[in-house]
Amino acid sequence: MVGELVRHKLLDKAVALVEEAYGLNGGRPGIVPGSTIEGDALDKLVHGLSQQGRAEEGALPLLDRLCAAKVPVSSRLYASVFGGGSGAGGGGGGGTAKERGHQVPARQEHRGSAGR
Repeated sequence: MVGELVRHKLLDKAVALVEEAYGLNGGRPGIVPGSTIEGDALDKLVHGLSQQGRAEEGALPLLDRLCAAKVPVSSRLYASVFGGGSGAGGGGGGGTAKERGHQVPARQEHRGSAGR
């Protein structure tokens, strides 16, 4: 479902769904413990936010909250916010995540497929 929202450029709704799924908004997680958001939907969401110039206020805070909730997030995904989102109108403006004050998790890989 997150992937469909991203595909239709409904990024705010996709972020809200991720927050709800993992209980990031203070509620109970809606996803089965041990499950993750499907496939590369989180990657596409982060990329879409970065492409819209929302890396700093959208993508990075979401990734930070996911990590704080112990959701597996790859360091590659953090790197994509800084490297992949710097095209026209987007991006984090260069520098590494650590240089910009974000904690990059030790190598954890995002594994998706079960949850919605």
